[in-house]
Amino acid sequence: MTDHVLAGLIERRAQLSGRIHTLQGELHQAQADLACLDGVIRQFDPDYPLEAIRPRYRRQATAAEMGSMSRAVLDTLRRAGEPLSVPEIVKRIIVERGLDQGDRALYRNMS
Repeated sequence: MTDHVLAGLIERRAQLSGRIHTLQGELHQAQADLACLDGVIRQFDPDYPLEAIRPRYRRQATAAEMGSMSRAVLDTLRRAGEPLSVPEIVKRIIVERGLDQGDRALYRNMS
């Protein structure tokens, strides 16, 4: 029995390690993008106080919103009155709920 538990723990650790690696890559890319934006802003106004630009945080979908997906899909299909592809259903639900339309991870999770 302990072999099963150990194998599961090792698998979970491997998944978390992979996720951390992916997130670190995304963080480094976001930092590089931010540095590029700062450079462009400074080209237009070398004295602009970049530190005065406050971060803007995106609203994340709650568990309750994600848990009601079956109902949302059926409601969307009823309102459409015609067959819809999965990406179209997801897009309509994201727009309807006011979620971040640029969040690729959200699209993947909802598909």
